[in-house]
Amino acid sequence: TELFTKNKNYIFDEYHVSETNQKYVTEIKNRIKKLEGNLPTHFHVKKGDFASASEEIFSGIYPDFEQRKDNGYLVVLDPYGFQIDWSHLERILKSGAVDVLITFQTSNINWNQNKVQSKNALTRMFGSGEWLDCNSAEDFVDLFCYKIIQIPTQWKSFETKTLTVPTTKGKYHLICASRS
Repeated sequence: TELFTKNKNYIFDEYHVSETNQKYVTEIKNRIKKLEGNLPTHFHVKKGDFASASEEIFSGIYPDFEQRKDNGYLVVLDPYGFQIDWSHLERILKSGAVDVLITFQTSNINWNQNKVQSKNALTRMFGSGEWLDCNSAEDFVDLFCYKIIQIPTQWKSFETKTLTVPTTKGKYHLICASRS
């Protein structure tokens, strides 16, 4: 509550949270209930996957010029495995004033690239078989960022920034995609 009180001018009108595990959905709802009366915003928490949430919230169509600044979005994607598929990420990024933070599972992708059971998931995640030409973890990150930058827009192109996060089991990257 203190964070919202000190930053009243910098909060979002709505928060949409989608989680596939019912245990986490229930926990998130319980935490929000404790704060809800003190917060000037609306929370929407539901059990669902990335694809259904992105289809429900994002049109994939760039808004008319006069509506461009009416709705701005900050999307935080923290997938388990390869759950983000390219078609839905592209839908989000084509939906107007959108900034996206993505947890990119670099070590998992690098480790799974030669496993037969992972090939279809990686192709969905990258939107094509281009990932087959990647030879290192950095190649995967670079390709993903390149594909984001290539998304056609009616305004300024996307730029990406990455941050490498080492862990005890490898590493992941945080990717920020933004037009501003």
